[in-house]
Amino acid sequence: MLDHSTLIIKYFFIFVSIISLSPLCQAKDTHSAVAEIRYWDWGNTPIRDNYQYELLGLVLEKSKSKYGHYELKRIAADYTTARVRRELSRGQILNVQIGPWRPASVKGLDPAIRIDRDLYNGLLGYRKLIVRKEDADLYSEINSLQQLKRYSAGVGKGWVDSEIFLSNGFRINSGTRFNTLVPMLKAKRFDFLSLSVIEADEVVARADVNYSVLVAQQPYLLCRYHLCFT
Repeated sequence: MLDHSTLIIKYFFIFVSIISLSPLCQAKDTHSAVAEIRYWDWGNTPIRDNYQYELLGLVLEKSKSKYGHYELKRIAADYTTARVRRELSRGQILNVQIGPWRPASVKGLDPAIRIDRDLYNGLLGYRKLIVRKEDADLYSEINSLQQLKRYSAGVGKGWVDSEIFLSNGFRINSGTRFNTLVPMLKAKRFDFLSLSVIEADEVVARADVNYSVLVAQQPYLLCRYHLCFT
């Protein structure tokens, strides 16, 4: 089983905090100015988002004596990956995102910066597989990458997972928004959904009971990506 002989996905991605520069510059010259920090909450994994939001607040509070006062706001919005990147670059609705590493855009065209700090010590790279209850027995005997490749993976559109799975020879199917993925799994648009160990159980618990999904167990079927979540 893949829990003991951990599946190594041969791709390395870094997760980063991305901060739009322009809204923060007002606090750079004087401590009397107040920087408005607008953090994007995608609303799908409350436990993870609460941790990230509270951590951001702690960082801002600890650095207040050096960088000045701030006002931290939580912006809850159901954006696609492409939409949140556009809004981040504009800096009008939100100016802080904690999310996946992405290649830098053409120099001078993207006003956002990446802050490369690992928030989870790679924990987000340990993934449980969410599967249909009716198919649970199919996964109980899997103990190799080749065996897992028989099944297709579901990913969110724009997720770094897409390149990880494709680079390792998997078939994938993408959903535009996170809240469409479990219904797509139920409808057999793909065979499993890979989510982190700190998200998977929460997502299954919140899913509509009619979707009949569960976390594959033996005792746990795990994939491991080499990730730093920052």
